[in-house]
Amino acid sequence: MAPFKEGIWLWNDALCINQQYETEAGLKDQARQLPLMSVIYRQAGNIIIHAGGGYHHDEDTPWVLEYLQEIGVNYRTEYYEALDHAEPTIAHSHRFQAEIELKKAARAWVEGAQEDMRKAARQGDTDYAMISLYDFFDRPYWRRLWIIQELAMAHGSAPILCGDIVTQWRYVRDGALLLSMMADAASTGSEWPVYETRPFFRARRRHCRTRHVRQP
Repeated sequence: MAPFKEGIWLWNDALCINQQYETEAGLKDQARQLPLMSVIYRQAGNIIIHAGGGYHHDEDTPWVLEYLQEIGVNYRTEYYEALDHAEPTIAHSHRFQAEIELKKAARAWVEGAQEDMRKAARQGDTDYAMISLYDFFDRPYWRRLWIIQELAMAHGSAPILCGDIVTQWRYVRDGALLLSMMADAASTGSEWPVYETRPFFRARRRHCRTRHVRQP
């Protein structure tokens, strides 16, 4: 309780940095503040990521975050990244083994995702899951310039808030990586069969057709 009695420093970039991008004062303030952000994030006891409030059309947000958490349970990039600090002479072999394990986990998840898609197909919409995921990652937060520092400095357990839903950054990060791998496979046809990745193409098209009419 001592920290609460003594007070806690909170730093909010939306409040501490002038958000008026088109004004001279805003540009000067950003130029002054941005170099300090790495120090602020590095010294922070915790970083809370806020991906935005709940939108009227985002009734699928709880499902999306639950879906990403399910991915992250089996597909953990932290196992791979931790080996970057290992002894150089043995790091390569360990990283290679970790990559094999991650690919095995990825394939297991894809097989599970296939079954989900089959169930969705019986209900008439195989693209539902993919469109909801694209909607989530199309939020304005992901297009902000300085989130790279924010996310790079955040621990895997850093909370990420979206509306009134809370999850951990590691789940969103790992889920995004795996989905990106699948999207690349859909473009090249090199990683997974077409059936497994085909929904990405359709979901992208449908998402792009609807995004211009959706308002936060």
